Amino acid sequence: MVRPLTDAVAAVAVVGMFWVLPTVSAAPWPRMVAGSVPAAVTAGAMIFRRRLPFATTIAAGVATFMGGVLRVCQDPMLAAAWCLYPLAVERARRTRLVVAVLAGVFAARCPRPSRLRRVDGRLLERRSIMAH
Repeated sequence: MVRPLTDAVAAVAVVGMFWVLPTVSAAPWPRMVAGSVPAAVTAGAMIFRRRLPFATTIAAGVATFMGGVLRVCQDPMLAAAWCLYPLAVERARRTRLVVAVLAGVFAARCPRPSRLRRVDGRLLERRSIMAH
């Protein structure tokens, strides 16, 4: 009984803070109506995350992305992370190598401090300095 209640409270908090407030304060009524669908999908995904962890993680991620495109949410993928946790716990042993490889790829792709230069108070990569 405690777990479903926790998921429901988390869904209300995330949707209330990151979806409802930005939508009501900034969006015109057509966008507000269109934004209610991904908000409902996000809430449902957060509530049912333990039953279908893979599907709810995808649904929350896509709904949050669509909410960002419509500019009706400010969710920093917190809902997707909430849904991802049971999936990560369930498959932790099988995904360590994949996560390590992905972390290495992303770390290798990030600009190194030696490749950054400060131009007009902004940090830029050397490649983009040539374009300015």
